[in-house]
Amino acid sequence: MAKTVLGFDTSGGWCSVAVTRDEVVLAHHHHVMARGQGESLMPLLEAALAEAGVTWPDLTAIGVGIGPGNFTGIRISVSAARGLALGLGIPAIGIDRFEAAALDGPALPVVVPAVRGQVWVTLPGQTPTLHDTAPDPAIGDGGIAPAHPLGVAIAILATRRIGRPQPRPAPLYLREADAAPPLGTAACVDRMTPAALAALHALCFRSPAPWSAESFATVLDSPHVFLINTADETAFLLGRVIADEAEVLTLATAPHARRTGLARAMLSQFETRARAHGATTAFLEVAEDNIPARALYADAGWVQNGQRPGYYARDDKDAVAAMILCKSLV
Repeated sequence: MAKTVLGFDTSGGWCSVAVTRDEVVLAHHHHVMARGQGESLMPLLEAALAEAGVTWPDLTAIGVGIGPGNFTGIRISVSAARGLALGLGIPAIGIDRFEAAALDGPALPVVVPAVRGQVWVTLPGQTPTLHDTAPDPAIGDGGIAPAHPLGVAIAILATRRIGRPQPRPAPLYLREADAAPPLGTAACVDRMTPAALAALHALCFRSPAPWSAESFATVLDSPHVFLINTADETAFLLGRVIADEAEVLTLATAPHARRTGLARAMLSQFETRARAHGATTAFLEVAEDNIPARALYADAGWVQNGQRPGYYARDDKDAVAAMILCKSLV
């Protein structure tokens, strides 16, 4: 089945939009604008779809740029992607500017402008670091041009990630070295390794597919993510806080340790940590047929806020919906 993806980004002074089908570009627009992205984005998306001969129900996924970049611009595109994905019942996949710029390019550092004339620099698989000057040679910011326009790269990368477990798109806000310590540094002393997390995840999940050690390592690199786990490594919760929103990315308890109160205790710790970092609302997703988990969340005060039909594949039956739950933290 063809994979038709709408990709877009408003993380800077632009609206970059593309429609692709199986990575072939059907339409692409890059409009430079100092302001007004919020008002312009939806008309530009609709224009790109019309040019491509694609309707909203034809889409397989949404790809969205998550930054780094302008705070307001990133929030505009991420919020739009979340809303569209929810309404269409398809996944929204976040792509950062570093990986978009690096797509199909030479093996060189990627540079993204920062404040005060500085630049963020990274190589694939590495954490971005702040520099006064850009390395030479490098991709982006006055160096070698990326191989693809931003919206196109986002759509292509999103296409390649369809069917893989993905956290909800969230803004990528990088911090300078003298900023407050990231959430991840406050994790418990007995922090599980990515390999241990992946092993436990594989015990707990078959569909959706369990995360790999590499996936856990990538997520844990984010300064907005924190890990809560038991000392004996029988349960863990991975959470994230962006601005005033918190999210449970995944929660796993070893089969032999279930119904012992561990998951409920970790949810309570998650809420405490999220409030401490300014979150006022929390979200999570759970498969419609995961009755024990739904009972746990309902008992802890979580309520349904929406759903994604046919989101989780099942080997022996039709795909089931992902239920989106939320809870006020104030």
